[in-house]
Amino acid sequence: MKYIMAATTLMFAWFSGVQACATADLIASGVPPNDSGIILNRPEMQNQWATPDGVFLIHFDTEGPLAVYHAYEDIDPADGIPDYVNRCAEFLHLSRQKIVEDFGFDPPPDDDDQGGDSRYDIYLTDVPALTTPESPSDQYPGRPAYSSFIQLGHDMRIPRYPDDPYPFLKVSAAHEYFHAVEFAYRAYSMDVTPWWFESCAVWIEDIVFDDVNDAYYQLPYYIQNLHKSLYQTSGLFMYGAWLYPDFIYEAFGQEMLKRCWERFASFNLAMEAVRLTFDEFEIDFNTEYCRHIIWNYFTDYNYRDGFYEEGADFGSTVSIAASHQQYPVEWSPQPVDQFNVSGAYIEFLKPDISAGTLILGYNNPTEHQHYLGIAIIRNDGEIEYEIHRIDHSASPYFYISDFAGCEKVIMMPVWAYEGYRIEGTTLYDYRAIIDSANTFSPVEGEPPSGFELTGVYPNPFNGSVSIAFVSPVKGDFNISVYDLIGRLVWEAGGASRQGYNNVHLHMPETLSGGVLFYVLRQDQVSFSGKITYLK
Repeated sequence: MKYIMAATTLMFAWFSGVQACATADLIASGVPPNDSGIILNRPEMQNQWATPDGVFLIHFDTEGPLAVYHAYEDIDPADGIPDYVNRCAEFLHLSRQKIVEDFGFDPPPDDDDQGGDSRYDIYLTDVPALTTPESPSDQYPGRPAYSSFIQLGHDMRIPRYPDDPYPFLKVSAAHEYFHAVEFAYRAYSMDVTPWWFESCAVWIEDIVFDDVNDAYYQLPYYIQNLHKSLYQTSGLFMYGAWLYPDFIYEAFGQEMLKRCWERFASFNLAMEAVRLTFDEFEIDFNTEYCRHIIWNYFTDYNYRDGFYEEGADFGSTVSIAASHQQYPVEWSPQPVDQFNVSGAYIEFLKPDISAGTLILGYNNPTEHQHYLGIAIIRNDGEIEYEIHRIDHSASPYFYISDFAGCEKVIMMPVWAYEGYRIEGTTLYDYRAIIDSANTFSPVEGEPPSGFELTGVYPNPFNGSVSIAFVSPVKGDFNISVYDLIGRLVWEAGGASRQGYNNVHLHMPETLSGGVLFYVLRQDQVSFSGKITYLK
């Protein structure tokens, strides 16, 4: 067998606590293998066999140190081919069926018969999981596509499957074949890490072979470290980040993910390609990333219906950056260093009270754009959550009525993607008080002296928008929303409390997206402004 491989690639892939694909080490440099110092040639094997579906050519040994697992076991079926090789063919066939035929991804480019014929080549070697981009391809015009070949282990028994090679062979076949499909769009990028390549490849493992759930072993490296940057954090974090493409899949379907890869063919940065795909579907990327952060909370023992379909089985959930049960919580800085495109979790537990409103203050003193998820878990198990955009230098307040009827409230600060790579950490402050007398004003100790509009979040919005205002008195108010030509499209009224008020506007499903104007009226005072409805 003639090939040269960097020792660190094999060490990381095979001896780490969680076995991981070695492909990341090849493509992370952003240049083809012959220019990166990592040169991989095709192995020479003793045998080759064309799979029954006519798609793959599997190369394998039956003698020597690379002989496949139980090389002379030929029972199912008795066809002169080792059963291990037959199982490999089955797993590859199922992977291709789901990825190409069902989900509509483009198949890997042809390799000009490099392995002997036009079939896609699989080599069963001592490399457990590696897809090598080999040559630029013009099969898909306009894309930086590469042909490739795959190496899978000749014996895939590993510490977590010590007696059975097939679970890890299953997920590795799906993972590596998806890499080959990814290379139909592009094989290299200018990303700091190959996070999008690896997170998507792990995600497909769980889709094709849902019975194995091997991806759950890698999940803690991501879900317990969500304060790290999604696109700048390497190592096992990016393998555990399969939960992000899974969120896209569960929330929007495989067509959204496929379109992300089509976009990635034209953009050197995966994050930009994903953001532009959301724009194409008229969905706000940062709002949905914040929703992903919210979903991540409701996993394992925090699981609730309405979030990840299998979240109860993940075996891991988020780390809490700070937890409070004594109030007031005076202005406090961020409890954990938070990087770009990341989230954190701050819990507010209900104290022994019979009534009261929880008031949360948030201050963004930076030039960065933040988002804020707020999840409310009621005593009866009902979940409410809202998402707010916090522009730079903004200090909005949010209130949660009937805090006595809550189990807890979780504040989730998110540092949004701003269209380019940002290193370092961001800053924010937060506070929390319980207002039992309905007299809270943003300046503690001073009653509100007049009407004040304090915030409209998020704006643009694609679900609901919150209008916050301070009133010096209790009284009736009215909010009207008009379209560009002045037609009334939404209207609601209510009774304000003295102090802070927050009104949620939910646009009718029949309303088209676009620019809208709102007018808030109370006691001969009015405020007006512009909001953008994304649909």
